[in-house]
Amino acid sequence: MENTPLQAAIIGAGNVAWGLAPALEKGGMVTIKRVIARSMESASALASALGHNVEASTDTRGADRDVDLVIVAATDSAVEPLARASAGSQAIWIHTSGSVDTTVLAAASPRYGVIYPMQTFTRGVATDLSDAPIFIDAASPELADLLTRIALTVSANVRPADSAARRRLHCAAVFACNFTNHLWDIADGIARRAGSSIADFMPLIDETLRKAKAIGPHAGQTGPARRGAEGVMELHRLMLSPADAEIYRLLSQSIAKAYEQD
Repeated sequence: MENTPLQAAIIGAGNVAWGLAPALEKGGMVTIKRVIARSMESASALASALGHNVEASTDTRGADRDVDLVIVAATDSAVEPLARASAGSQAIWIHTSGSVDTTVLAAASPRYGVIYPMQTFTRGVATDLSDAPIFIDAASPELADLLTRIALTVSANVRPADSAARRRLHCAAVFACNFTNHLWDIADGIARRAGSSIADFMPLIDETLRKAKAIGPHAGQTGPARRGAEGVMELHRLMLSPADAEIYRLLSQSIAKAYEQD
């Protein structure tokens, strides 16, 4: 039985499911048997992409039928209702969220946990998880060991993190990834009005990331707010839309405050 893959159902066919399900199957400890999504089109698309006889369904009431593991990769607000609607399940239940408490899955099964991959996923874009941090939490040490072994088939970087730690990490990830990507989008718009695009900023972005890895983001900060160049910052704000100018002002203010003791 040790070498027999766990039969699994995955609830959700969004970005996380598209990134995680193939990686779990490739690892060899999990076989996806069923994909459940709000629309049959979405469920069928992911089921077909997995490349074997995977059932597609929209019925969450049968999520745990004939499987060992249920993976909830749905929106955060759906996790607890799904668990409550599946009370008495004999399967292991896990979710993939950074912000949802682990214990909400106790409503479904006494065997519950979390596999949270700290990575950005986009449907249709292949994602390398081999060194992405994956954070584990579980209802028991035995289950934590199992989830760790599963996660290690996906990434070499697997660590424990309880619900409070995961919430902080998820918040940090929003700053590091989502907010930063939005700023790149704003930068792209500004650059295009000058006949350029975000492509011209890739060497700059790459060097910023290299410095962040080498010396840390605090030591690597540069720019007019770091230097206190008020004239440059005012010139920039005047060329921006009111909304972008306010973002510029708040970020510059935050940077200046971070270095006021330096």
